[in-house]
Amino acid sequence: MSTASPVHVGTGQVYDSFEYHLQQGTLIRVDTASMFDLVPEADRGKIIEDPRQLKGYLPRARPRYRLPIKCGRVPGPAEKIRECIKTPGLDPYIPGSTFKGAIRTALLWKVVSSSVGKVTLSIDRSRPFLVNVFETITDGNIVPDTGDRLFGIQPDTRFFRPKQADNMLENIVFGTGSWKDARRLSGAMDAQRDLLKFVIVSDFMPGNEKALALDKTVTRSMRGATYEVKPDISSWVEVATGTFAGSLSLSPQLPAALKDAREYPVLEDRLRVIGLGRDDMRDPVAAERKMADHVLRACKEFADKVVQHEKAELGAAIAHPREAGVRVGFGVGTLYQTVMMLLERQAPELAVSIANRISRPPRRLRGSKIDPVYPKTYETLEGHGVSAGWLVAARA
Repeated sequence: MSTASPVHVGTGQVYDSFEYHLQQGTLIRVDTASMFDLVPEADRGKIIEDPRQLKGYLPRARPRYRLPIKCGRVPGPAEKIRECIKTPGLDPYIPGSTFKGAIRTALLWKVVSSSVGKVTLSIDRSRPFLVNVFETITDGNIVPDTGDRLFGIQPDTRFFRPKQADNMLENIVFGTGSWKDARRLSGAMDAQRDLLKFVIVSDFMPGNEKALALDKTVTRSMRGATYEVKPDISSWVEVATGTFAGSLSLSPQLPAALKDAREYPVLEDRLRVIGLGRDDMRDPVAAERKMADHVLRACKEFADKVVQHEKAELGAAIAHPREAGVRVGFGVGTLYQTVMMLLERQAPELAVSIANRISRPPRRLRGSKIDPVYPKTYETLEGHGVSAGWLVAARA
């Protein structure tokens, strides 16, 4: 994969001006332990009493890495910087879990947005049956082929939460087991029954072309019917560009799991979510290639939809790369925001009900669309002038 726009995959850690100094448009992050070693022993008591004095030693401390600053200003003394994930050698990389999260979102979109919108379920080890995804969420009942309404799950819209919609869609689309009680569909996914446990995504490690830089996010938030820049919630972030190599493969456990109908009663049906059928498993090498092609194509289709959605809402206010295949990292948005876009398209009344409980301003339906739109915030990179996190995927 190569970056189409800078990527920030965070560690959850931040640092401030006690760990770096600035020099000619570059942030130099230092080894703080080596900095303390520079302090004469007689002065260490003063440093402990007033740590601000330690900043005078920053330029002499051993540098860890350097970040060219891509926007026309520098961080203030009190501003925090979000660190991106790196190898022990301080090179940026993309964790497999991050890429798998992007794959999950894209496959969810592809399945639920399809014209059929149906998947197979098994409740209390019953014979698997087809259900319509959005009828299940909207009506609070699972409707098998027989037409009988069974297993009420009661997602009362007065109390329904985004995470419930999130969990239900994940369980319905990716769950391979049988639910003892349909109400558990709104609970967290069981990792042992998750279809994507059979898709192994490696970490994507940096190639020869890689670089780290410092940029600042520009956050646009809805105010009334328009989007306005909100400087108070922007962030300084480390961002990476370059090429990254990794792999998608099928778990060697998959053939045995397909034979275990009691443990995985709907696994055979779920294979279509990753582009496969049972007969494909006769040739594992070809099946792996077919799965990877399907997944990358789904990511590209979803990326195109995201770009189309953002351009429709923000127009020229947000720039996108000319080519994009998958989006990862900070600024991407949560899975339930994707769920909300799906709900807006296929269950708009439920989407309005949920949106009005989790955000402002109040929303209503205009025809079949939410007004004002959801989500309510978008982020770009000030220095690079584009939305962050876009990658172009290619087969080796």
